[in-house]
Amino acid sequence: MQPTNGDVKAPDGGEIRPARDGPLYIRGETQVEAEDGRVIAEGFRMALCRCGATKDVPFCDGSHHAAVFRDR
Repeated sequence: MQPTNGDVKAPDGGEIRPARDGPLYIRGETQVEAEDGRVIAEGFRMALCRCGATKDVPFCDGSHHAAVFRDR
């Protein structure tokens, strides 16, 4: 059964959780790859930008506060 609050559970126990008006929080063994397939990050926890204002793509740097990002 899928959670109803926007969280997504992965089969390996990982989780993706959108923060209200903020980033996607990822928990679980994760790799982020560039378009060319290079691994640019690996880890157990990370925050990915949803607002598009970050200066550290694809990671959240808190710019959503200054951008007054609001999710739908």
